Amino acid sequence: MNPTTPIHRAPDSPAARQALALAGVFQAASLVDELARTGQVDPRAWETLIEATVDTNPESFEAIYGGHPNNLRRGLDTLEALVGRKQANPVVLRYGFSLLMLMNKLRTNNDMMDTLGQN
Repeated sequence: MNPTTPIHRAPDSPAARQALALAGVFQAASLVDELARTGQVDPRAWETLIEATVDTNPESFEAIYGGHPNNLRRGLDTLEALVGRKQANPVVLRYGFSLLMLMNKLRTNNDMMDTLGQN
């Protein structure tokens, strides 16, 4: 995928949806790195993740990411670099993998998951 390749709709397969969820994780990692280095972030990418975090009961899978998977372009590009063995920012990768480890720990703590899921 290159930055000009649009994604027209969210895929139906579970594996493709998991890839989009993973792109969301790496988009968050990329934005954290950018915010730490520059004090600014891309508003569209930021708003997509904030809305996905705040909306704990989305009406559809597409609604999680603002109705269009292209809102995860930054995360998809990071994943493409990782899978394609291209030059990827090691700090972003470390942040992303740390988030994945944290999510695994949270999944084993039902009380914490219930607390996070409350409105």
